[in-house]
Amino acid sequence: ALQQLVKKGLAYESRKGKRRLVAAENPDVFYSLLQKQENELRMVKTGLDYTTNLLRGIRPSDKSVPTVKFYEGVEGFKKMLENTLETKTEVLVFTYVDLFAQLLDPEYLEDYYERRASKSIHTRLIFPDGEFARRVSVNLERWHMTVRLLPKELRWKSGIFSWDDNIAIQSFTEGKLTCTIIQNKDIVQFYRDIIFEIVWGQAVPTTSQPQGRGKTHT
Repeated sequence: ALQQLVKKGLAYESRKGKRRLVAAENPDVFYSLLQKQENELRMVKTGLDYTTNLLRGIRPSDKSVPTVKFYEGVEGFKKMLENTLETKTEVLVFTYVDLFAQLLDPEYLEDYYERRASKSIHTRLIFPDGEFARRVSVNLERWHMTVRLLPKELRWKSGIFSWDDNIAIQSFTEGKLTCTIIQNKDIVQFYRDIIFEIVWGQAVPTTSQPQGRGKTHT
């Protein structure tokens, strides 16, 4: 402990013959130590200012340039889902939900639905009829969901989520689970207002739906 106090400048040592003497520094030493730390912080801030300005300079200034994020595996899917919990808009989902639930674990997905509903986030979903689809249908009102179904004989291994200015395209191929998130207002507007609405109009409503739900314009 004495060695640490000496090292930090709070004590000093001297020798008198074979005796080693250790004594506390003058209390004013605290001001000197504080000044030293302030000087070090000032140097760190100067370096930080330079670094952040440099990084800002290499980011695209054109907002029309898409920002792309790429995630892999089940944890990547979950990270994407957690991002949707901060949305200010309706979440639109077009996926093969039975396969998606199997990959993520149905209990995790239902917990996600609960947390999303607790934030009053409404979701419209399109997927083919199946076991998990029927499991979801009994809780549509509680989870703030509106679902429309495609023919159950349709099969695919991908999904699309959209929220705010984001569109997430997922691949469910075994061994190659990927999630690519594109952030671009024009691309997302085209998907949300054109592509999704066309498919939504062709899909069949489920027998149990929340009352008063329709298209949400954002």
